Amino acid sequence: RALKYLIFLLLLPLVAPEAPALRISSTVICQITGTNATRAVGIAGVDLGISFSAPPLAWAGCENCVVFAFGDANRVQAAPSTDISNSLSALNVSDLLSIAPNSESLCPTLRFLSFRDQFTVSSLYAHLSERLATLLPFAHAANSPSTSSVFSAPVFREQFAAASSLSDILADLHEQYSESLGYLAAALPSQTATWFATLALHLSSFGVRLSQINDPPSLFRDDSRFQFHLEYAQKNTIATLLYELTNRTGTLFAALGGPASSGIAKQALPSKTLPQEYTTIPTGGIVVSLTESARAGSGARRARVDDVLTNTNRTSLRQHARSHHRNLTDSSSTLTLMHVFFMSVQAWGPAGKWTCNFGGVASSRDGGESFTRTDNLFGTDSGFVQIAALQHPGDTAWVYLYGVPSGRFGALRLARVPVARVTERSSYEFCSLSSSSGNSSSPSNNTLACSWVGEENGASVVLAGPLDVPSATFNPHLNAFMLTYFNQTSYRIEMRTAPEPWGPFSPASTLINCNDPGMGGCYGGFTSSSLLVDGGKSFYFTLSLWPIYNTVLVRADLL
Repeated sequence: RALKYLIFLLLLPLVAPEAPALRISSTVICQITGTNATRAVGIAGVDLGISFSAPPLAWAGCENCVVFAFGDANRVQAAPSTDISNSLSALNVSDLLSIAPNSESLCPTLRFLSFRDQFTVSSLYAHLSERLATLLPFAHAANSPSTSSVFSAPVFREQFAAASSLSDILADLHEQYSESLGYLAAALPSQTATWFATLALHLSSFGVRLSQINDPPSLFRDDSRFQFHLEYAQKNTIATLLYELTNRTGTLFAALGGPASSGIAKQALPSKTLPQEYTTIPTGGIVVSLTESARAGSGARRARVDDVLTNTNRTSLRQHARSHHRNLTDSSSTLTLMHVFFMSVQAWGPAGKWTCNFGGVASSRDGGESFTRTDNLFGTDSGFVQIAALQHPGDTAWVYLYGVPSGRFGALRLARVPVARVTERSSYEFCSLSSSSGNSSSPSNNTLACSWVGEENGASVVLAGPLDVPSATFNPHLNAFMLTYFNQTSYRIEMRTAPEPWGPFSPASTLINCNDPGMGGCYGGFTSSSLLVDGGKSFYFTLSLWPIYNTVLVRADLL
C-alpha cells in the first residue's frame, strides 16, 4: 500500500490540473466616442473600436500614435445606423496612458480623420475625375469641350485645378457628369441608375452634410442605402440626376473653404461598392514597414504592393502639394503600409448572427487618409470573414491572423501571411495543429505545434467557440499572447493567454460581465500593444454599449 501511494505521488505532477484563470479587476474610465457631459468628438453614435499602433500621423497631430477604427457611425444621433460605414481616429499613446481611473474630465479626446484632412480643392477635383474615369472609362470623348482631364495623369488634373478658378473646376466636373450620363442614356440605359447610386454614395461618404433643411424625404442626399439612391435615379430624368450631382459636388467644394471641420468624421474605408453591401466594418489593423528587398520578393510569389496601390481603382489620389502630410515613408528603400481588415456585411440577422459577402483588407500608404480595398480575401462561408491581426515579436517576417466566421458563434482559427503580401490571397498559410502528448481532453498539458498548410480547409480550430471577432497582442509582463473577445453564450468579455499564437490557451478570465448593472448590451473588448500599461500589468480596451450606441474605455488591472 505504501508503495502504491509513493507511485501516486511521483505521478501527480504529470497530471497537474489546468492553471487557474487570471484574477482581473476592470474599471470603466469614460465614454470615448459620441457626446457626453464633458466633450463632443464630432460623431454622435458609433460602435466597436479596434486599435493598433502607428508611426507619426500629421492629420491626428500625434507622434507615437494609437489608431482606433470604428464601425457604423452616425453624425447626428446615437442610434444604430450607417451615416458612414466606418471612421478612423487617433491620439498620442501618452495622452491615453496618463489618464486616471474615474476621471471623466481627463478622458482623451480622439482626433477623427475628416474630409479636410484628405483633400484640397485641387486634389478633390483630381479624385472625382479619377473616380468618374474608373466608373465609366469610355464615356468621355477625347475631344471633350472640357479639359479632357479624365484621360490625364492625376498630377495633371491637380495642376489644371491649381491654375483654375473654382467656377471653372465645377464647370468641368459638370461637363464630365453630363458626358457620362449622355453615354449611359445612349449606350447603357439599364446601367444609369446603378451608376448614379454608386456615385451618390461616394459623395455622401466624406462627412459633409449634403442635404438641405427643407429637402423632402424623397431627396435625402445623405442616405447611406444604395437602394435609396438607385430608386431615386429610376424615378427621375437625366436632367434631374445631372443637377443633383452638380449640386452635391458644389457643396463638397464649399465645405473645403468653410468653417473648420476637423471634428466631422469622414468614412475611412470604401463601403457600399456593390449593391448587396450594407456596410463595411473594420475587424483588425496593423502597420508594417517594408524594405526594398521585402517588397521585391521572388518568382511567382513576388509582392505586388505597388501594383495594388497604384492601379486605377485607388480610392483617392494623394495630393502632391501637401508633402508635409507624407508622414509614412514612401521611398525606394522603405514603404510603410496601414492594413485594416474588414467584413463586408450583406445583412444583419437575429442577435449575434449576420451574413457577410466576404472578408477583405483595405490598405493605405498615406497614413490612413485614403485606402484601397482588396475584396474577397475570404468568401462568405469562410472561417476568416472576421480577421484580427497580430505581429509576433519573435517572428516579424509574418503577420499572424485570427479568424472567425460571420456572427458571434464561430470557433477561432489561425493563419499567417508574409508582411509584404497581405493583399495576396495565395500567400496565406493556415495552422494545422499537432500535439506531442495527444491528450486532447487537457490541452493545457499539451505541447502544441503548427504545420502551415496552403488551404483553409486544413486549418485547425485553435480555440472552440462561441466567440466574436477577437483582438490579440503579446503581453511582456505575462510573457504570453493575450486574446480578448466577446462570448455571446456566457455574455461576458473574456480573456485568455497562450505561450504561442496557436495555444494552448488558458482558461477564460472575465474582463466584463455584460449582465452587470450598466453593462447591458455590451460587446467588443478590443485591445492592442499600444494599450498596455506598465509592461502589461494593466491594459486598456474598448467596449461597445448597445443602449447608448457608443464606445467606452475600460482599464483592466491584473491582480
